[in-house]
Amino acid sequence: MAERSRTVVAAEVQDVLNYFGACPICGHPARARLITAQFADGRVCSQTVAECGGWCGWKGPVDATPMTGDAVVTAQGRNEIGAVTEAGDSGSCAPGFVVSGRS
Repeated sequence: MAERSRTVVAAEVQDVLNYFGACPICGHPARARLITAQFADGRVCSQTVAECGGWCGWKGPVDATPMTGDAVVTAQGRNEIGAVTEAGDSGSCAPGFVVSGRS
């Protein structure tokens, strides 16, 4: 079985401005970031990760569905290294990540 290269050639972290989740441990408001990585083979994978804004330190993957509108609003606007439009073959990225349609 051929081993896939997992070399990251570009990465980006963007604040999600319209995420209004709560920490599942302590209930404090949580903030979310969209993490995107582009690999040497051209794949672009993204995952939304939230973290507690309170004292407990919780952090974990969350549903990227925003509370306002239909699209996630990030602080920097459109993703620079590839906009993720739909879920793809989740086996080609880490569990919980979404693959863009780039080839």
